[in-house]
Amino acid sequence: MVHAVCPLCGRFVESLVGGLCPQCYRANHPLIQLKKEIVIQRCRICGAYKYGDSGWTQEVEVLEEEIRRKANRFLVFGGRVTEVVLRVRPEDRILEVKVKGVAHGLEDEPYWENLTAPLKLRETLCDGCVRHLAKRAAATVQVRAEGRELTGEERRAVQEALTALAKSKGLRTSQVPIEVEEVPHGVDVHFATHAAAREFVRILSEKVFFDVLETSKLVGITRSGREKHKQTLRLLLPKFKKGDVIELKGNLYLVEDIRASKLILLDLERAEKTTIPLTRSTLNAISVHTAGEELEHGVVISRSENLIYVMSMRDNSLLEVEARGPKAARLVPGSRVSLLRREGIVYLVTFEGEPSSSRSSVG
Repeated sequence: MVHAVCPLCGRFVESLVGGLCPQCYRANHPLIQLKKEIVIQRCRICGAYKYGDSGWTQEVEVLEEEIRRKANRFLVFGGRVTEVVLRVRPEDRILEVKVKGVAHGLEDEPYWENLTAPLKLRETLCDGCVRHLAKRAAATVQVRAEGRELTGEERRAVQEALTALAKSKGLRTSQVPIEVEEVPHGVDVHFATHAAAREFVRILSEKVFFDVLETSKLVGITRSGREKHKQTLRLLLPKFKKGDVIELKGNLYLVEDIRASKLILLDLERAEKTTIPLTRSTLNAISVHTAGEELEHGVVISRSENLIYVMSMRDNSLLEVEARGPKAARLVPGSRVSLLRREGIVYLVTFEGEPSSSRSSVG
């Protein structure tokens, strides 16, 4: 039943909303309006984006979230809005916004309303590219090992992490290290941005285990009044390395491998391989019994089914050792092995990592 006539369009409707038909009321009371120009900065070198006082990013999704979070700066919302969907198209210089809601409290069903707004791109240089061009580091990653030098394998892991960083999606100039510096006992990698340093640490953590000590030093104030900090991330690798003999709860183990989250060990007494999780409590309980380069070396002279006779290269003594473990069973005269003596027990550790043990020695 028709009860009223819209004074604007002349349409006959059952009821008016704010003195107008629903269609005219919506047209004159939009859910969303643009109140000011939307300006986005774009780095002319790496293509990163920035809106307002937010950080630089090459991920459009991150830019969209930052703009959505600050939408009240450039948009005016009317009525009662319950949902906002925003899409940024920087290459087309367009911002698309969809909102869901009602313009008047008398309306029962929410509806969608669209707005397409122009984006203004301002070409500039991001902070990271400025620092990179000026060779000024914002963050330094120090790779060290507790009480020892880095091994060649660990240094290769650092280089592999840098290579993976260079091949990562959305590479920015500022992600490339300013300098990779070989220093006493380790490696220092200098980056133009904190984000690049953290991404490098994340990639390296998938290859080796380390503790992270983070420090920050105030180095200045930006034009907008924000503090500028120089960040140092010190990565400390374990005190033991692959090939060392460690002691844990009174037992001796050969370190066969160190993964990002676990240790691959060989129990020297039982000649059995075992895997334990790498945790802070485990590290605290481990002591280095003998470094790999300090192990005694020897040569297999002869063997029987159950015994192996080894000549020590240190004192030319002849050691009789019970053969244990699958690889020890394959040792033949001329095989080179590493030796460990402890309280009358002689352990043979082959270069393949399989030991056997005996509680007596001869020679």
